[in-house]
Formats: sequence, structure tokens, C-alpha cells
Amino acid sequence: MQAAGAGAGRSLRFSGPRVSVGRAPENDLALDTHRDLDASGRHCELVVVDAAWTVRDLGSRNGTFVNGNKVSAAVLHAGDELRLGGDGPRFRVDAADGGAAAVETSAPQRRVGHTTLTLMIDRAVEARSQLATRGLRVAVVTLSALVVVAGAVIALLVLRQDDEGARAARNDAASAGSRIAVANEGSVFLLAFARPGAARPEGFCTAFAVSPDLLATNAHCVLAANEERARGARVVALQNKAPGRVLGATPVYLDARFHDARYSRGGSGYDVGLLRVDAPLTSRVRLATEAELFALHEGDAIFVYGFPGMTMNEGSPVATITVGLLNRVTDFSDGVAAPAAAQKLLHSAQTAGGSSGSPMFLPSGSAIGVNAGSLADDERQIVVDPVSGQRREVEVSRGSNFKYGMRADLIRQAVASVGESVP
Repeated sequence: MQAAGAGAGRSLRFSGPRVSVGRAPENDLALDTHRDLDASGRHCELVVVDAAWTVRDLGSRNGTFVNGNKVSAAVLHAGDELRLGGDGPRFRVDAADGGAAAVETSAPQRRVGHTTLTLMIDRAVEARSQLATRGLRVAVVTLSALVVVAGAVIALLVLRQDDEGARAARNDAASAGSRIAVANEGSVFLLAFARPGAARPEGFCTAFAVSPDLLATNAHCVLAANEERARGARVVALQNKAPGRVLGATPVYLDARFHDARYSRGGSGYDVGLLRVDAPLTSRVRLATEAELFALHEGDAIFVYGFPGMTMNEGSPVATITVGLLNRVTDFSDGVAAPAAAQKLLHSAQTAGGSSGSPMFLPSGSAIGVNAGSLADDERQIVVDPVSGQRREVEVSRGSNFKYGMRADLIRQAVASVGESVP
């Protein structure tokens, strides 16, 4: 049962084998984005290990605590208190080790208990806070919608006012989004983990076909795939708009320069990887030519086509296309570079967790890169407890509308390194 936090009064029951917890909306247990500031977007997960519930911290900013002790992983027992952050949401575990409410795990003859979480806060304060939060959420959603519409309008105006013949041809945005979606509908895949005993696969990244049997994605997606494979999961690729078409996918490449600070600021460059599927791919994305890549410039319109986490439907996957502008073209140290080295593409197309690995297109339909992540920074915020009035300082991650991708020539290099080629 949860003892404190923004979701006062909730009682949730989980039967495993895995429950994700955090402020990001795609979590199984999604905390309040604006009020549970001690918690990270992907804070921790509850998993069944050897017929017992275990909590694992996912690299959270403010830590995970069991009975007041900071842990990276710990087995949970009935009566334990789980806390996210120094003074964040608290959960009381009602039943974690079997009992009447037991359910089957993937291992034969093993049974584990449910975990029930309940929040306890003054109801009057909570009711007032919920009204304020609902108003704030409406404002945030409205503002987000306006930003997306404004971005599309600005992109269209920029394109219409471009008098250079070559760029006008390349950036003709009339019906570009629908043409890109139609042309690449069967080339985009949702990557997912198929865990033993799970009802259905769990999506985690996007990938797209670049050869008869290779999918391009990010290196960090390949790393996640390798970690889950080591735990016994199978990695699969679910074809866009083709319910039931599930391809086995095996990681075959990740750029060795990824996470190496010698080659990029913070090690965020060269975020490119490949997976090989176990059935022929019927269509593939057309990668931009070197001339198209070297001509990229701030202000070019771009489209991102993939599977944001909040829209994923593993049983019937449908990809999402968004539009934005190239904000900046730099090297991996975020500096001015000759065209051959300007391989980091900053853009404003709307993305979210799960969009990692999505192809990035020019209006012409050429794929100029693979979406990799978003820029964020840390800040300290002062929050006030609504009951006691006590002020405290917490560390939160502040996201931005600036996303970045890896240029498509890195995909060509990756494919060549495994003995294949891209037209």
C-alpha cells in the first residue's frame, strides 16, 4: 500500500512478472508528473525473481529506499515501506511473498503474491490539488498542441518562401507527411521484449528496414536488447500495421564509439545499431545520398516516423508521424564542422520514449538519419508540502523540445561493417 504521494487513496494490485514505476506516463504505475518530483521518469521496477518480488532502481536521480535504506535492488516482504527519493512517494507492501492471492509465474509450480500499493494523504487537500492539477494539465496539453501546430505552419511557410530551386524541390512539404507514411508503412517496426510467461511482448524502441534482413536502430536500443536477452527474453520486431507479424530480431552491431567520451561530448554520439531479422523484409527505407546529407541546413523541414511509448499498442502496432525543423547541424562535440563530420542533427519534431530508433525523413522521402534522444538538464526546485507547508529542495530533470539524431551515413557504415550494402 502506498503511504504518501500525489495519488492519495489509490489501491493497486499487480500479479507480475514486471511493474514499471515512475513519472513517465508509459509506466505501469505512473506517478504525478507535476507533484511527485522526487521520482524520476523511469524510477524503478518491481520484478518477480525466484518466486519473490524484487525492486530494482533504474538509475533514478534521488534513489530508491526500502525501510529507509537506499538500495539498488532488494527483495520485498509484507510490511516493507518502499520510498522513491529522499522524501518522495511512499508505498507499503501488503503481500509480496505468496498467500491467498498468489498467481502463476513463468516457472512451473511457482507461485508469488500480489503487491498492493495505496496512497494516504489528507483527502481535502488532495481534492483541491487534483482540481488545480487538472487545470494545469489542460493548459499544458493545449500549449503542446499549439506548439506542434505552430511548428507545422512555420515549416510550411519556410518551404514556400524558399526560392532556391534545388532546396525547393527537396523540401516540397505539400502532402509530404502522408506520402512518407504511405511509402514507408511496411518498413517501420516496433522493437519489443517477449519475456517468458508474459501475455504479450513489451515495446521499447523503433527500428526500420535498411536491407533485406537488417533493421537500423540506436546503439542504446541494442544495449537494452542484449541486457534483456541475458535475462532470458526474446527480442522481436512487430511490423507497423501488420498485427500478428512478429519477426525474431538478433542484435548484430552497435557502434563501438557510442558511450566513449573520446569521440563525442558526453559519449552521446554514434548512437547507431543493427538487428538481423529471421524473415525477409518486403520493403525498406530509402537512405539519403551523400549529396543530400552534406546539403542539410538549419530550417529544413523533417518528419519522424516511429512508436512513441505513450502510443504503443504491441497487439496492433500503428506508427506515429510528426513534423519539425532541423534546428542545428553539428559534429558530436556540438561544434561547427565540415559537411563530412556534421553528423549530429538537432530537431524539433515531437518524440517520446519509444521514438528512439525512428527514421528521420526530408519531405522528399529520403531518410537522413535515426532519431536518438532529447536534450535535458538537471535543476533544483523548491517544493512545498500541501499539508505541513514545509519547504524542501529536490533535483529534477528538465526536458526540452530539442531532440537529436544520428546522420544516415553512420547507418551505411554500420551495414558495410556486417558485410552488406545499402543502395
